[in-house]
Amino acid sequence: MTSMVRRLQPVSGMTMALAALLVLGVLAVDSRPVAAQTGERHSGTVVSVDPAARSLVMNELVQEGRPRQLVVRVPGGTPVVVSDRIPDEQVLRFDAVFVERPIDLGDVRPGDFVVIEGKARGDAAAAGKVIVTLRSTGGAPAAPAARPRP
Repeated sequence: MTSMVRRLQPVSGMTMALAALLVLGVLAVDSRPVAAQTGERHSGTVVSVDPAARSLVMNELVQEGRPRQLVVRVPGGTPVVVSDRIPDEQVLRFDAVFVERPIDLGDVRPGDFVVIEGKARGDAAAAGKVIVTLRSTGGAPAAPAARPRP
């Protein structure tokens, strides 16, 4: 019976150099800035907006589903956008089904669901971008329908 075990060959210096270049090439592919890779995102419902003070207050759920009010400072020049889904018949690429259009901070309204890109410290944050993902209908949330009892 012949043995099917292959003996390992010593690795040449050329093979090691090629492996090192491959690793460096893979690392270079992800060329996003480190800050963008480690950035925080916070999401929740807007409670109030103060365009003059360039701030908004939002409710977000944190660890173990506990609510927290986050006061978000929105520096001048910070992008504030609303993200809308493109109608199905107009979608050209499946990785781009949303379009962002710029709005003023004053156009954000209580009840809107927002995503904030920016670092929080305690109950305050500074936004690098504000994205409105779901617009408020302007009314109170509908109460769940009563279920008939069996």
